[in-house]
Amino acid sequence: MTIAVDPLGKERVHDRDMYLVTIDRLGEWPEVRPRFDFVTTLIALDARELADAEILDVADQMIRAHCGYVSAWGPDCERVHDLYDDARLLAELGPEKLLPEELLFLMTTSHADETLHEALWYALHALPTDRSKGFNYEGAGMPPFVAVTTSPDWARQIRRRLLDRGTFAAEILSKDSDQRHN
Repeated sequence: MTIAVDPLGKERVHDRDMYLVTIDRLGEWPEVRPRFDFVTTLIALDARELADAEILDVADQMIRAHCGYVSAWGPDCERVHDLYDDARLLAELGPEKLLPEELLFLMTTSHADETLHEALWYALHALPTDRSKGFNYEGAGMPPFVAVTTSPDWARQIRRRLLDRGTFAAEILSKDSDQRHN
């Protein structure tokens, strides 16, 4: 079992800490979860071989840890997105339902038709991060941004972009500019 939790500095726009979590299997999240409450998360993984039950279990744990926003990217990310929505409903309506004050708003997105760096940019910058958008966390500071992946290659790409945010921003803005002119 390999679990790496790498702090990647502060994201300046929202003044929040950023982390990259690399795990061998999604099911290893319980080993990491106690470190993160009230998070915005990008989950980059190949979910084609994962059972619904494994994804639902991790989704339930993240919801109970007050994860307010989840962006899914990678093969079968639409199913991951849908299962997180299902887990939210089960947390609210199921037999072991959480009390309304224990639940946060949960927004989920999937990015099947985007590159990893586009999905990362969206998760980092486009997701709301304040109380007025449903993120009713308590405490000081903004909730951290956590990118979770099971792929060492994707972890390298995420790390490179988050550590060199100037180049990352230039890549995204250049692509946006190119698309507007076509």
